Amino acid sequence: MKVLVTGATGFIGSALCRALCAQDIEVIAFRRPLSILKEIENLPVSHRIGDLCDAASIEDAFAEKPELVFHLGAQMAAGRNKSRMMDINIAGTRRVFQAAIRNDVRRVILVSTAFTLGVPEGSPGASASGLMTEEHVWNFSADRWPYAWSKYLAEREVQLASAHGLDAVILNPTFVIGPGDHYRRTNSFLVRMKKKPPFFLVDGGVNLVHVQDVVNGMIQAAELGKSGERYILGGRNISFDDLYTMMSEIAGFRVPKLVLSNRLSKGIFNFLNSKSNPANIGSMEANLFQFAGHFFYYDIRKARLALRLPPARDLRVSLEETWNWFKGN
Repeated sequence: MKVLVTGATGFIGSALCRALCAQDIEVIAFRRPLSILKEIENLPVSHRIGDLCDAASIEDAFAEKPELVFHLGAQMAAGRNKSRMMDINIAGTRRVFQAAIRNDVRRVILVSTAFTLGVPEGSPGASASGLMTEEHVWNFSADRWPYAWSKYLAEREVQLASAHGLDAVILNPTFVIGPGDHYRRTNSFLVRMKKKPPFFLVDGGVNLVHVQDVVNGMIQAAELGKSGERYILGGRNISFDDLYTMMSEIAGFRVPKLVLSNRLSKGIFNFLNSKSNPANIGSMEANLFQFAGHFFYYDIRKARLALRLPPARDLRVSLEETWNWFKGN
């Protein structure tokens, strides 16, 4: 079987390529000319150089007639050129879908992000009723979170393409950790924790999942996912307080004793993600404080049951593995 992977050199994409090659699947890796090749350079993949803004290069990637497509290619930070991010994430997805329809691809797996579900409302609580599910709808400002908004619009392309016969499944990974993240060797939140611990902590929390758990979910979704459905690929929900404590034990730094109230934490969230804040680049992945005051907790039962996934990897072990990789790179 031939499989096309867009964003093949990225953190998740390269891990997927390694897993597919281990199963002796023929992989076509679609990537940019200057992509970091370290994680796939020794793999027996067929390289296709191109850009999601260039329809001709996308069509060239389909020349080998893949049966299955994993679409991961995206731009995470808006920077000064928001229009290019929108073109890559939204129109680029449309171009991939159109090429898939023209070339009779059996199925496309769109790897999006759990951030397209928006911002959690209220307290996370101890029960599943306080967790975000696949049914949660976008409820935030497009201008204040352009990356997540662009991915939300990319997901809507599935509905349009489905009307023309495309079989597509949407996957929504939460906050992905693990070895091999070359693009964030210096700005990962784990590196920031060690290099510059904050003077105080904020209220809130996130869901962390190991990259290999995400890859397993992607492979399972190719066969077991229901067309047109979305599945959250997540791991453990953890508060910032507990996360910093765990990481301090792993990396060896002091945890601040002061924890801001939920009200003050939400004030930080509103400032850091305000349209007028020049530091807001549209991605909330590097700085955990950009989640302040909110518990980005998710219910992952739908994916676990439908895709027949095992329990998520132990978070402490995953963090240790991630930290050791960053130290060595």
